[in-house]
Amino acid sequence: MGRSSVLTLSVLVVLFAALRARGEIWEDPAYEKLAKAVELFNAKELDAAEKLVGESLALYESNILAHYLLGEIHLEKEQWAAALKDYARTTELYPNFAEGHRKTGVALASMKEYGKGAAAFQKALSLNGDDTEALKGLALCTGELGNTELAIQYY
Repeated sequence: MGRSSVLTLSVLVVLFAALRARGEIWEDPAYEKLAKAVELFNAKELDAAEKLVGESLALYESNILAHYLLGEIHLEKEQWAAALKDYARTTELYPNFAEGHRKTGVALASMKEYGKGAAAFQKALSLNGDDTEALKGLALCTGELGNTELAIQYY
């Protein structure tokens, strides 16, 4: 898992802790399940985390954080097509979610869909020009597509 993913999940954990302390979201079983799923994911208990995310989504299907976490789980399990579906859902729900576009690129590149991966990384960069992970992904895809000179410029 990349540095950005760890940071994103760390932010989720802090957010959940803050909201729990305020007593705001914990009356909602969907968020309770999602918070526990984050803990399980961090403990590398991927199957248990995936089950809880699924239960959370059954209660609140349009939860972008749940779809993102499910994508992270599928990425860790090297289930590229499932991860792609999860990340694509995050960008359907929130089109300006740069991290969702970058992770879509990661899933596509893992499936050797380099042209589509490059487009996803470019979209992520258009939303967050400081995303060095997206730039590295774009370089990888560009190189795999045979444009070595351009790939070197991205690195």
